[in-house]
Order: sequence, then structure tokens, then C-alpha cells
Amino acid sequence: MAKDTSAPSAGRRAARARDEAAAQRGARELGPKPSPRWLVPVAMTLLVLGLLYMVVYYVSAAQYPLPIGDWNLAVGLGLIMLGGALLTNWR
Repeated sequence: MAKDTSAPSAGRRAARARDEAAAQRGARELGPKPSPRWLVPVAMTLLVLGLLYMVVYYVSAAQYPLPIGDWNLAVGLGLIMLGGALLTNWR
């Protein structure tokens, strides 16, 4: 008796289904990973600290927070930029 090879057997279909499912899982795993849980709180803290730093500098008529003159603006802006840079990695 000759074996019919035109239709795939149940074993071949099951193996093909397993391969396709594994390929789909692999595609999902290769996608972007979620952000770490600390990223958003740290970024928001830096943004707020930078803003508060600059507000304190203006309100105190350039007497606080540090005696470095207008470089206080650079410190505040640097904190804001660092927070913004962290947010570029947020997914």
C-alpha cells in the first residue's frame, strides 16, 4: 500500500503550528522593552528641581542658591535638560 504524501499529516501540522507560535513569540520579545520603573519619577524630579532652582534664583534676587552668579541659570537649565533627556527613553 502506498502512503499518501499529498496532505500534511497531523504531526507535521502540529510541528508547523509550534514553529509559527515560536516565531510570533520571538517577534514580540524583540520589540521595545518597557521603561524601568525609576525612569519617570527620576526624570520628573529633575525637571521640577531645575524649575525650582531657577525660581529660587530669581525670587531671591540672585542671592541664593549658590554664589555663582548667572551660572545658577545654567545649573537649573542643566537639570531640566537632564530630565528631558531621560524622558526620551520612556516607552
